[in-house]
Amino acid sequence: MKKRRKKVASRFYQEEGECFLCARLEKYPMYHKELERHHIYWGCHHEQAELYGFTVNLCAHHHRGDEKGNKDAVHSPDKNDYGDYIKRWAQNEFEKTNTREQFIEIFGRSWL
Repeated sequence: MKKRRKKVASRFYQEEGECFLCARLEKYPMYHKELERHHIYWGCHHEQAELYGFTVNLCAHHHRGDEKGNKDAVHSPDKNDYGDYIKRWAQNEFEKTNTREQFIEIFGRSWL
């Protein structure tokens, strides 16, 4: 049986009720009662994202979209740059205290 690892707090500070993308993209970000945890790096790197705290809180609109066919969601089937924006931002933060080579060793590639 696979041993479950404890969730690590996000390494990126966010105010309570703050969506990561709303706070950076909107002129007047709003408070959200419910936020969803988004793992910045996915697939085989999901576990490393959890281990290194590469998660952010997103509102439903920016995480999985809505019934109106929202194209601003990181998990939208329509191509947008929001997921890559978060990946680049996180890698820049990582490289403030580590090297790009270390990042690539952990996450398989560079988004910069």
